[in-house]
This record gives sequence, C-alpha cells and structure tokens, in this order.
Amino acid sequence: MHICCLQMYVWSVKTGRLLDVLAGHEGPVCGLAFSPTQPLLASCSWDRTVRMWDVYDGKSQLEVLQHNHDVLALAWRPDGKMLASSTLDGQIYFWNAQDAILEGVIEGRRDIRGGRLASDRRAAGNLSSGAAFTSLTFSADGSLLFAGGRSKYVCVYDVQERVLLRRFQVTHNRSLDGVLDQLNSKQLTDAGPLQLIAHDEADSDQELLPPGGDPAAAADVPGVSTRKRPSARTRALALSPTGSSWAAATTEGLLIYALDTGLSFDPTDLTESLTPAAFHQAVAARAYVRALLIALRLGDSMLLKHGVLSVPHGQVSSVGSQLPVMFLQQVLSCLVECLDESPHMEYLLNWVKAILVAHGPVLAAAAGGGAVLRAAVVGGGVTAAAAATANSPSGLAAVLRALQQMVSRCHKDVSSTAESNVYLLDYIIAAGRLHQKQQQQDQQQQQQQHGGVNQQQQQQQPRAHQQQQQQVRPANA
Repeated sequence: MHICCLQMYVWSVKTGRLLDVLAGHEGPVCGLAFSPTQPLLASCSWDRTVRMWDVYDGKSQLEVLQHNHDVLALAWRPDGKMLASSTLDGQIYFWNAQDAILEGVIEGRRDIRGGRLASDRRAAGNLSSGAAFTSLTFSADGSLLFAGGRSKYVCVYDVQERVLLRRFQVTHNRSLDGVLDQLNSKQLTDAGPLQLIAHDEADSDQELLPPGGDPAAAADVPGVSTRKRPSARTRALALSPTGSSWAAATTEGLLIYALDTGLSFDPTDLTESLTPAAFHQAVAARAYVRALLIALRLGDSMLLKHGVLSVPHGQVSSVGSQLPVMFLQQVLSCLVECLDESPHMEYLLNWVKAILVAHGPVLAAAAGGGAVLRAAVVGGGVTAAAAATANSPSGLAAVLRALQQMVSRCHKDVSSTAESNVYLLDYIIAAGRLHQKQQQQDQQQQQQQHGGVNQQQQQQQPRAHQQQQQQVRPANA
C-alpha cells in the first residue's frame, strides 16, 4: 500500500504490479490500517472522515465515518469488531466496524496535555490547541487502548469504561521542548522567546529569503542545525503479541516498557506468624534469613529493602547462600532498585556477588522467570529449571539485564569520577610526600642542633673542673 496525498495505490507484493488506485478523500491521507479478521482497509484523512475499502474484491468504498475534526490516526481491535480513530481536537472515537455505528467517545485533550512549548503564549494548563493523539494501538485482548502523540505522555485507556487508567511520561529531558510545565518568564519577550530570535547582524540578508529552506529542520528532525529545539512527542506505538511489553518511538529514540512477571503477593501463602512485627523482631534478634523470608512472603518491597540493608557486611555471603531459589528474582530486583537509590554501592555490590557466586548455576539455567525458578525447586534443581525454561516467560532474564545495566552505570559513574579527580589525587599524594620530607628534614636539623649543644656541654665540663682544681691548689699552699 502506498499513500500519495489524496490517493492510495495498492501493489502486489508477489508480482510488484499496481493493482488498484483508491480515490475519494478530499484531504491528505494520513493513516491506513487493515482489518485483522475481514477483507477491509480503513483510511483516515484531514477531510474529517474515515473510509472503509474492500481492496480484495475490487469494490469501491463501503462506509464513510464522519468526524468533527481532522482525523490523525486509527487502529483496529484484534478481533476486528471495533475501530478507534483520533482527531485533531484530542478526541478518540470508537466505531462498530460491522454496522458503522459510533459506540463511544473519549475526551482525551486534557489527558495528553502536558508541557509548554517555547512558542506557546499561554501556560500549559490553558492551552486548547495542538494536544492530539497521532498513534493508537490496542492491547492483545482488546481491553486497553494505548494512545500517544504531541505530548510527553502516553495514555492508557480502558476501552469498555472509557476512562484513563494511567499516563506514562516518556521523557524527563529538559533540553527538549514541551517537557517543562512552566517556562522562565525572563526568556519571553513581546516578539517571542529569545532563543527563537536571530541576533546576528550578518544574517540580516537571510530574512529576505523565502522560508522553508531546510525540510529536515522544519520537520523537527533531531540532529539538524536549527534554532528551534526538538519537541517531546511520541510518533508510534506497538504492543508485543503476548501483551507483556510495549514500545514507543519518541523524540529520544525507542523506549520499551515491560511487565514484571515475577512472583506477586499471594495471600494463601501467609500465616498468623508472618506479620511486619515478626519481621522487625527477627531483625532485632539478628535472624536475618528469617526476616528476609518474612518480607518476601509478605510481598512488601519496603520491608525487603530494610531487611537487605540490615544484614552486616560480614554476613552477606552466608545469608545470600541460604536464600531459597524461588525468591532470587525478587531479591535481585530489590538490589537493582537499591543500587539506583542507595549510596551504599560497595555493600550492595557485595550482595550481588554473594548471590551470583552461591546460585550461579541455577541462575544460568533458569533464565526464564519465576515459574522456572519454582520448577527448579519442585522438580529437582538445574535440570528441571532448564527443561521448564522453554515454556516460561523470561522474567528472570529481564531482571538480570536490568542488574547488568545498573552495574555498568555504577562502573561508569565511578570511573568518570576517578578520571576527573586523578590530577587532584596526584596533587594530594605529592603534597603529602613533600610534607613528610619536610618533617624528616626538620627532625634531622633538630637532632643536629641537640648534638652540637651536647658536645659544647661536654667540652665545657672538663675546663670547669680544671679551673676548680687550680683554684683549690693555691689555697692549700
């Protein structure tokens, strides 16, 4: 399928021949989507319509779905019974694909609104234009709709209830335009932002040239030389077939979000003795293994962090070797979070080393997640874990990748800090050696002075004795 402004060209993939030309839109076509279950093609356009086409039987358009504003994106539900479309005013329409009936509308303009551009004359909360979704995608079961566009947010909606469930902020980079909600008023003038105003006298002749010289700069392509900063936005969204992860193509690059498929809170695994008070009693009694097991079975991340940081440095190796294999994924995930938050880097790295040394063979074979770790315990160790890896999600592998990234980041931070301070350390060492050398010289001088005084005293004592004897002899005579 090829889009050419107002027309759509259908090509054969096998033969490379042009099969059909679809025409009917009165505005530029900005999106196409094939139905996953029916021989239908949906197209959206700036003419405020979504048109249905039967490209297999050679028939013309079947239905025309009218909208109140320009249509920017559309997406089919996996069962092919619903079609979602987004418009320029920030609304999302849900259509019954079989009967061409509007089933519901989501007012998403306030949901996607976030961040103020440098060219905006009003605050982010008072803007009513420009907030729109340009990419839509359904979850694998069709219950959720992911929507992203000209904003720093990706919104997740419940399709049946038509409500917002969560917003993901795809970037916190303040160098991008549209991340901050409030801008520095000192940089705003009556003529516009200072960064967008040319101050070079040599460029005065360029003002007479027609605009639009660089199409890449006009399209906000990152890396091109332009006074305008690239804005934070999401250009495309896609979900994995299993529904465990989704990806977003943003201004900063490709972002991948994944679910944690590890062990979760299980109320049936609790007893009356497993309480937060019992955890604190175990920590006070220095029963660290019992305290960690209580925190793991309660599923409380704060208690688990407290238990990990409470173990003395000399007992980390023994405690790490006594942890059950089925809880290693949770402990490693906790260590990743602690490395990101806590300043005790050496202590936490010692924890990681202890777990990898004690449980290295099991971790190497059970890279498939929490279910594989449980199989390693129930079914007989490493062999059962390796056999169950093929049929389980790779939750543990995701935790190990996160741990590797965190350790690499710690190594990079330490190495950069050491490299930046290498000259300061050389100066401190040289100054210490110079100070030590001066102290030695001062001590030698003091010793020499004391030695000279002693010699003079020794020389003066015989002379004084001789004088006394000479004085005594005349008196006797």
